[in-house]
Amino acid sequence: MLRTFRENIKGRMGKVLLAIIIVPFVLFGAESLLTGGGGAATVLEVNGEEIDAQQVAQEVVLLRNEMASRMGEDVDFEQLSQERLTPAAIQRLTESTLIRQLFGELSLTIPEALLQQTIMQTTAFQVDGKFSSEQMSRVLADTGFNLNTLKGRLAEDIRLGQLRAGILQSGFVTEQNTRLILEIVNETRAVDWVELAIGSITQSTDTSEAELMEYYEASKAEFLTALNVDVEYLLIDREAFSESVDESLVVAEYNSQKNEFVETERREVAHILLEINSDQSETDALQKMAEIAEKYNAGASFKTLAVEYSQDVGSARDGGDLGYAEKDGTFPEEFEEAVFALSEGALSAPVITDAGVHLITVTDITKTSMPEFDDMKRDIEMQIQRRSATKEYVRVMAQVADVAFNAADLVEPASAINGTVESVSGITRTGDSSSSGQDAQLTSQQQQIFSDSRVLDALFSADVLDDGMNSEVVELNDSQGVVVRVKDAYEPRQLDFDEVRAQIETRLQQQKAELALSELAVELVQQVADGGEFSKVMVAAGLAPAASDVTRQTRTLPRELLEAIFAASRSSEGKTVETVVSSNGTQFLFKINSVSDGKGALDANQQALLKQQSADAVARQELSAYIENLKQSAVITRY
Repeated sequence: MLRTFRENIKGRMGKVLLAIIIVPFVLFGAESLLTGGGGAATVLEVNGEEIDAQQVAQEVVLLRNEMASRMGEDVDFEQLSQERLTPAAIQRLTESTLIRQLFGELSLTIPEALLQQTIMQTTAFQVDGKFSSEQMSRVLADTGFNLNTLKGRLAEDIRLGQLRAGILQSGFVTEQNTRLILEIVNETRAVDWVELAIGSITQSTDTSEAELMEYYEASKAEFLTALNVDVEYLLIDREAFSESVDESLVVAEYNSQKNEFVETERREVAHILLEINSDQSETDALQKMAEIAEKYNAGASFKTLAVEYSQDVGSARDGGDLGYAEKDGTFPEEFEEAVFALSEGALSAPVITDAGVHLITVTDITKTSMPEFDDMKRDIEMQIQRRSATKEYVRVMAQVADVAFNAADLVEPASAINGTVESVSGITRTGDSSSSGQDAQLTSQQQQIFSDSRVLDALFSADVLDDGMNSEVVELNDSQGVVVRVKDAYEPRQLDFDEVRAQIETRLQQQKAELALSELAVELVQQVADGGEFSKVMVAAGLAPAASDVTRQTRTLPRELLEAIFAASRSSEGKTVETVVSSNGTQFLFKINSVSDGKGALDANQQALLKQQSADAVARQELSAYIENLKQSAVITRY
């Protein structure tokens, strides 16, 4: 039995089983799987510290969420596959572990207060500019984080930022280097140049029938059709299983959620913070807090006092406002206890945490209650539809995989699920269509299917192409799968001369034009070398020369020409004519008349900015080298 399971997981049922595993992700979030019981296998060790498969899986989920968020509506699911993301997840875990170990060796830690402050100042967790724990919970749920995971990631980012800052502060860029960069960036070159357009010569280039036939005979191997296939496919789409929901089910679900709903109390909090450090002892801070409390009780505004006295830079300018808080562990335990012991408008006694000494007040108290049925009806309907459709989708995926495995074609698996077999013609190994104009006839859905490399790999595999079998179910994304089969295959065919005559004629014309241009360029360069004036030589040849003063930022010249002008040696100034050929065969001739440095082109502020940018670039290189050195010095074992 175990052997059968092992063989099946490698074969056609493998992806169906994976689809079943995916359902908890869809319905309950990644954390339900990633934080389950049981020990996970070790994937690698970094200096003896184990990183297990669960950590890697969680990192993959986080990477996938980050990448999908950046992609927006144009999500490329192939780029989000487990195979693509796992190496990146392992690399990121390795580097973050090395940096954390480095901080441990240096006895450096990330204070809890700093993490809390960072969370509260995160724009995505704010509503109307104020921190909202409810908003934070929604964002975390959407991105697959929990609070502990978020704090871990923030600590990782802070450590990396501190390491980068330390390297930046220890690095430097000399004035000489800055001046050199400035001169290079603003260097001006005065040039005469002319364009020898390939198009004008191509149009006047003649080719004989004998030349065309000779080229065809010598290059027959180039003129073959691509292997292409006519395809039948069965698409399984989760949306097809969405059905209307009886209102009684919606009512029952609402009542169930209502029974489980826990009312939460949210309190808008403001505080004044005095740090405890070498300049200010705890006794000093408490004494000062007593004075501040006395002023508040005498009628002073808490906001005014916070602006004047609070040492929490992030909130002081907002009158100490920290937004809304709930009993969720966002704040230190002592701080949270004080907040929920206060009545609105009251002032707490001094509260001591790792951040320092706080005076706290509550400016608003609200309770979150269960929304009314009408407000939640549509959302609940969609939840039920999605659950039901997902369940049916997974069942159908398994059924199609089973039936398609033994079926001679797609008729039987399509009938089993009341699906429709679709077809498309002339698909090549690259996903293009060999049929003229076929691409324009493909629907957007077909373009999505046959641009997926996994579908093409399955389609042109030996089982499907040679043996006529149905493919495995290929998951296009989290809501669509497809099975493909080859209806007819067309081996590469030798194209007749008449079929490629126009193509050959174009090639020969291009070759002759390029040769003619090269000969003309050589002749013109020689005339200038013999003492002719650049502009007069070009005009005599029927060309239209131009004179330009250019810098590396010039955008009015063709890119290839500009790059060639600044790639030329300064020693060529006033002497030789250079030639550059563009990607389309057009040639440019140019002569550098003078070169001037860009000294003084930037004011003091701009030069300071340039120096900072140069230092940042050096710091990035040094940071990368430093992390690479950590890797080289570490004992890293992959399993």
